[in-house]
Amino acid sequence: MNKKKEKKEMVNSIMFLIGAGIIIFTLVKRIISKVGTGYNDEKKTKVKITGYLVGLIVIILSSSFVIIPTGYTGIKKTFGQISKNTLPNGFNFKVPVVQTVEKINNKQQDISFEDTTISSETSERNEVFFSGITVTFRINPEKSAWIAANISDYESNLLNEGLIGSAIKSAAKTLTPIDVTNRGKIEPIAQENIQNSINDKYGKDVIY
Repeated sequence: MNKKKEKKEMVNSIMFLIGAGIIIFTLVKRIISKVGTGYNDEKKTKVKITGYLVGLIVIILSSSFVIIPTGYTGIKKTFGQISKNTLPNGFNFKVPVVQTVEKINNKQQDISFEDTTISSETSERNEVFFSGITVTFRINPEKSAWIAANISDYESNLLNEGLIGSAIKSAAKTLTPIDVTNRGKIEPIAQENIQNSINDKYGKDVIY
């Protein structure tokens, strides 16, 4: 989990506990006061009502904001309905209970297929194998809402093994047995094929 996300959740939790603590403290104090004195003092009643209100306000405030860290965009959902407008970096408000915010990572990311071996052929029909593949990509911040609305569990399903494997196989088939083992030769072709496959699947400029 992102450290900034953990920090924000910790702040919200602390505020929630403070609010709950104020309410519990006020309730306990009221019970003790009732047992000891009969609790007929109007001034004490006002103090306790104020304590309840302060506690509730703190709890509500703890659920009313979200911090979007640098390199992320926020996607606001109202009763599950995704807003087309993304939230910028920094402090943003939301309606407690009614709205939730999902953070989309727009930083440069790597996805590795360490346990995958891709078999293909060269232009001369020689068999060749690829393993330990890592793909670097970035989600366009302007397309974050589209990603959230259209791709379930995007972190796991955005770039799958089939899409990457197909692009690499196509790249290998254009090269000779010597060139296919040259990273300087195969990587540019594979990158272009992967980008074309991504564009065909998601549209241009969604992922690059």
